[in-house]
Amino acid sequence: MQQDEAIRHYYSLNPAQFHDFFQLSIKQQWLDGQVEIIVDLELRQSNTNIPKILYFRFSGVQNIKYIPSEASTLHFGFIDIVCIEEYGWENIRYKVFETEQDTKFSFLCREFFTWCEQENKT
Repeated sequence: MQQDEAIRHYYSLNPAQFHDFFQLSIKQQWLDGQVEIIVDLELRQSNTNIPKILYFRFSGVQNIKYIPSEASTLHFGFIDIVCIEEYGWENIRYKVFETEQDTKFSFLCREFFTWCEQENKT
């Protein structure tokens, strides 16, 4: 499996520190005469004096699966992203999946962006 610049940037944000589920949205839009699915995900950093939010935007999403655990709160272990470009699938470059055993969250996508911001508590 390859690791490209987008994945290196993602790992530079220390994603293992973000476990608290904040928001998940799935949008469908028309792009160049075709339907495209976009997934936005926000995870909060836990146990810190200066809370941050890790933002994800995934475009060209396919085969999305989300089966939450039976716990009363939503929680992710670690979101892993691997480049699968060598598979040669059209418009698919990444596999995204959550690594915890009790939550099933996965999909394939064309591209993604990640960024981190301090949580604004107003």
